[in-house]
Formats: sequence, C-alpha cells, structure tokens
Amino acid sequence: MTAPGPRQSAFRRETIANGRFNLLMLAAVALTLLVTTVPLLQRIFDTVDLGGDQWRACLVAVAAYVALTEVGKFVLRRLQPEEA
Repeated sequence: MTAPGPRQSAFRRETIANGRFNLLMLAAVALTLLVTTVPLLQRIFDTVDLGGDQWRACLVAVAAYVALTEVGKFVLRRLQPEEA
C-alpha cells in the first residue's frame, strides 16, 4: 500500500479499510461526546453540554472543511496532472 499524497482523496478504499484509523476516529468521536456530556469530565475539562444548534455548527464546520479540502485536491489534480 502506498502512502497517500496531498493530492489524493481521503475517500479511498485504503482509508476506509484501515482498521486502526477507523478505531482512532471512533475513539475521537466517543471522547468528544463524553467530555461534553459527563458531568465529572465537564468539570475536569471545563466544558458544558452542547445544544442542537451548537452540535450542528460543529458538524457544518467539519463538513465544510472536508468538502473544501476535497474540492481543492480535485482542482489540483485537474490543473497539474501526474506524470506517468
């Protein structure tokens, strides 16, 4: 398996088939939810419960970042084709 380059999409078979990557992403999401919902962790990390609008803002920001990154990579691949 070749290492992904800055021009390759994140939505490739190799990315999705990477069990360790999937586990780490699941852990990141779980920890994010825990630190914003469990009272003990809220006190330790000085966080508060997020409402629906706040969660939507977070999801929109992440989705926009991923979309813009993928569009940028697509444009880069079209403007500068790889040499064979």
